[in-house]
Amino acid sequence: MITRRTLFAAAVGSLLLVSCGKSSDNNNGLTVANAWARQSPSATSFGAIYFDITSKDADTLVSVSVPASVAKMAQLHEMVAVSAATDTTMAGGTTDTTIAGGMNGEMVMQHVDKIELPAGATVSLKPGGYHVMLMELAKPLAVGDTIELTLTFGSGKTLALKVPVQETAP
Repeated sequence: MITRRTLFAAAVGSLLLVSCGKSSDNNNGLTVANAWARQSPSATSFGAIYFDITSKDADTLVSVSVPASVAKMAQLHEMVAVSAATDTTMAGGTTDTTIAGGMNGEMVMQHVDKIELPAGATVSLKPGGYHVMLMELAKPLAVGDTIELTLTFGSGKTLALKVPVQETAP
């Protein structure tokens, strides 16, 4: 027999898992695990969020958002290797990439329009790969803070997460 105490314990346990970035499933076939945001130095206006995501059905992650109290903008980004011959400047002299450490086969961060989620496969957003980039932070991200993040998918599904700010990956 299920008691109120058992139901309460299960509900609290589920909330703790979601709020700590351990696991989240909204019954739409989407599961997020190991969500975390990196603590930011006080002099920066950028931040990053990482997590593992699995979709029961093939889908695409097409956008991310955070409240204005966290950052002015959130985008999907990836780090890619570039050669010395790569031109990162677009027509008009603007660029949508950032050189990390220079050229000669170094890494470049760039905005991506979507991240493919193959059915049943886990896609990791992690340092050195795909990640959520937070731009124009309202304040530096500090250990102990929690960020509300909303993921939007090509299928029309959305998933809201509470992401803890940590020094290192969980």
